[in-house]
Amino acid sequence: MGPPRFRCATLIEWLRRLLGELGVQCPSLIRLHVDNTSAIRIATNLVLHDRTKHIEVHIHYVRQLVTEGIVELTYISFEDQSADLLTKAVSTTRHWFLAHKLMLHQHHQFEGGC
Repeated sequence: MGPPRFRCATLIEWLRRLLGELGVQCPSLIRLHVDNTSAIRIATNLVLHDRTKHIEVHIHYVRQLVTEGIVELTYISFEDQSADLLTKAVSTTRHWFLAHKLMLHQHHQFEGGC
């Protein structure tokens, strides 16, 4: 199906259409955080170069969403990728850092120690 950027862009478009059918207004521009500056440059640069001659079809779809103003690709460093908590094995320290960032930390201590 392609890299996560493509799957995410596909889901963004699907959710926008679904919510639109339900009468829910979506933001006009949805920010997609990407940790690959080359992917951002390829998707935002409308001029194709020889080095990008054989890029896959899904990159063209992401580029179309960027051109239409539906998606904005913004850089996020790999250290700040919150998705790593759900997709990779991480150290305990990193786990708690990312969990706190996603506001998944424990708020209450129940009596009886649940």
